Amino acid sequence: GRTAGRVGVGTNRWVVDFAVPGSKLRFRWGRTDYTSPDKEIYDSGGRSREPGFALYGKLSNNVSLSMFTTKTRESGSGTQIGVEASDRDDYYASLSFKANPNLTITPWVANSRAGGGYDYWFGAVNVKAKQGIMSINATGVIQGGEVSEDVDLSGWGLLLRTSFAMGKLKLLANLTMFSGDSDGDSDGDRERFELPQLGGSGWVYGGTLMTQRSILGGIAGMQSRLAGNRVSRVQLIGSGNRRLNGAFVFDVGANYKVSKTFSTFAAVHFYNAAEPAVGDMYDDAKDYGTEFNTGFKWKIYPKLELRTIAAYMVAGDYGKMEGGKDFDDSWNALWSLRHFF
Repeated sequence: GRTAGRVGVGTNRWVVDFAVPGSKLRFRWGRTDYTSPDKEIYDSGGRSREPGFALYGKLSNNVSLSMFTTKTRESGSGTQIGVEASDRDDYYASLSFKANPNLTITPWVANSRAGGGYDYWFGAVNVKAKQGIMSINATGVIQGGEVSEDVDLSGWGLLLRTSFAMGKLKLLANLTMFSGDSDGDSDGDRERFELPQLGGSGWVYGGTLMTQRSILGGIAGMQSRLAGNRVSRVQLIGSGNRRLNGAFVFDVGANYKVSKTFSTFAAVHFYNAAEPAVGDMYDDAKDYGTEFNTGFKWKIYPKLELRTIAAYMVAGDYGKMEGGKDFDDSWNALWSLRHFF
C-alpha cells in the first residue's frame, strides 16, 4: 500500500468515549464509524480513515443529538505517503425527533471539503417508520457548493428502503434516485449528485455486480467483470470508471428462513442512469442493465458459517459507443466460509 501512496492501516479501530458531566450526552474520539441515519450517504471512512470527534446522546426523552467531524486524508508527509495532499474533512450534525415509538424523524446537515478543492454542502431528512409488518427507511437530500473554482454543484437524491416481515419470509422493495447532468460541466454547474469524500464514504447499496455488496447476501468486497469486459469495482455514483450519470435503481428481493440454521434469498435489480452518458460519442441510452442474485446462508456449527451468492447481469446500452457492438452479459459467483472465535 505504501508504494501506491496509500496510508498505512495500523490500528483500524479504537475509541475513547466518556459521558459529558451534567448531561446525557457523550463525547467520542477515535478511529471508528461515523454515519448518517440512512447509513448509506455518510458511511464508514474505511481502513484509511483518520481519527474523528463526536458528540452524541439525548437532549430530552424524545430528542437526540449527533455531531461529528472526521477526515479521510490529512496533509503532511508524516501521515500521507507519497505526494503531499490537502486535508479532506467531513462535518455533520443532526437532531432526531421520536414522534412515537414507531416513527423517528431526523433532519441533518453536513459539509464535505478538500483543501484547495471541492466544498459540498448537504441538507437532508431521514424518516424511519414501522407499521405492522412494514418498515420504512427514507431519506431525501439536496446538495450545493463548489466542485472547483469554476464549477458549482447542485444535486439531489432520494433513498426509499422498505421491508415486509411475514413469519419466515422477508420481502424487500427499494428505490434509489440521484440527479444527473445532461451537459457535463460545460455550463459551469454540475447537476449530478456527488458523494461526500469521494473514496472515503459513500453510497454502496444495490446488487453484487454493480457495488460489490448485496442487499441480502451479506458478502462484501466482491469484484466482477462488467458488461463489455470493462474494469471491475464499479460504483453507481462516486469515483470510478463507468459510474452512472445520476441513477434510477429499483430493487426487489426475498429472504426465506428455512430453519434456524439455513436461509436462502433471491433479488432483482434494475439499473438506469438519470441522464445518458455525456458526450457525442455515446448512444442516447439510460439502461445499464438488470441483475439477478440468489444464494444461501448455512450456519453449519455455532461458530462456522457458509455463505454463497451468484449474480447474472443482463447488459443494457448505457455507455455504448455510437455504432459500437453490444455489451456482453456477465456473471459472478462467490462463497465465503467463516469461523468466528
